[in-house]
Amino acid sequence: VTVLGYIQRGGSPTSFDTVLASRMGAFAVESLLEGKSAAMVCSLGGQVELCSFTEGRDAKKRLSPELLSLVEKLGV
Repeated sequence: VTVLGYIQRGGSPTSFDTVLASRMGAFAVESLLEGKSAAMVCSLGGQVELCSFTEGRDAKKRLSPELLSLVEKLGV
C-alpha cells in the first residue's frame, strides 16, 4: 500500500520521525494536563519543550554555506 501523503512529502517516516512525533505528542498531552496552553511543542537541541507561538514564528533557520551551495548546484 502506498500512502500518497508520504510520497508528496518525501517518503515514509523514519524511525527518528516516529520517535520524535511520539515524544512531542506525549509532551503536548502532559503539558495540557498540567494546565499549560497557548504554546506549541518544539524540539530544540534534541530536547522537547514548550515554545511560544511568537518564538516559533520568529525563529531563524540556519543553513550551512555548504548546504546552500549544494542547493544552488542542484537547482533546487
